[in-house]
Amino acid sequence: MNSKNRKKRGPWIDIALICTIFTLVGAIFYLTKTENLAGLKNILPKSEATTSSYSMTEQPSDFPGIVVITEQETDENAPYTVQYPETVNETINSTIHDYIEEVKSQYKSAVQFISDNSLEENIKSNLTIQFETFTYEDNYYSFKFIQKQSLQEGEHTSIKTIFFDRTTGQIYTLSNLFSDDIENIETFTAHISSLLSSKEELQPIIDPVKVKSLAEDSSNIKHFTIQNEELVIYFDEDAVAPKDQGIIQVAVPISFLNPILSSVFQKE
Repeated sequence: MNSKNRKKRGPWIDIALICTIFTLVGAIFYLTKTENLAGLKNILPKSEATTSSYSMTEQPSDFPGIVVITEQETDENAPYTVQYPETVNETINSTIHDYIEEVKSQYKSAVQFISDNSLEENIKSNLTIQFETFTYEDNYYSFKFIQKQSLQEGEHTSIKTIFFDRTTGQIYTLSNLFSDDIENIETFTAHISSLLSSKEELQPIIDPVKVKSLAEDSSNIKHFTIQNEELVIYFDEDAVAPKDQGIIQVAVPISFLNPILSSVFQKE
């Protein structure tokens, strides 16, 4: 009797065992897949999990032939707002575009590097570029760009200038203003160094060693605008003074420089 009962229960037990095995296999497969997905999520770069939106707007300016372009990116890790001019001259536009793209690229690379090597989920960073326009005579424009970057290690401010003839599209360097004459350039450089060292408001912050180095190499003087009949020279952070003093500037009347200026810029 007992033998017969065991034989009748045999198939049901087999079926139950098979079902149990399938259930366990299914559970193992599900858990393994879930763990793999979780691991993959951790492996993916942080930036892929962020949200962002991009916009570009165009507005008229107060200057003939110039419109103002504003680009904004709201990426959680690398947001930026950059503003720059667009002219009717493609050479000028190309110079501006190259500068803007280079700054954005360097900024994004820096943010990505920090993100890849940081344990923090949210990287605090920001980039802004703003500009001003100055006119000289009827046909010369100066663009002054102020770039501010905020990264984990702190904030950094730098300057970029472009001086050009809006009728021809010719861009002038500081050397061009002095006919690329070495003697004239050295005379001007010595005067700027003297101004930096003698101006009362600058004396407490100016670094004499850096100013001396500046006097020995005129290539360190490169950012300038012409405004209100003055040649204004700008120095980046840490160029002639401690970084926390920001951008330093000095101005020289065009009339004072007249004897050593290129004939194009001399006044009778």
